[in-house]
Amino acid sequence: MQTGAFMDEDIELLHRVLHERCKELGIVPDSQVGQQLAAQMISLYKRGIRDEKDLKRHFLQVR
Repeated sequence: MQTGAFMDEDIELLHRVLHERCKELGIVPDSQVGQQLAAQMISLYKRGIRDEKDLKRHFLQVR
């Protein structure tokens, strides 16, 4: 299990999923709401949800 800093591929995955979801919702990723989504996604990732499809599935429920 990964602890500590994120690897480049982790950051790329999180960035991609966040930007896709923000685009779908019409949210600017650097906005307060975008930052809240990013924090939620990082929390999920740290808890072991690391598959792109699983992350997207969790964020399909976010409105």
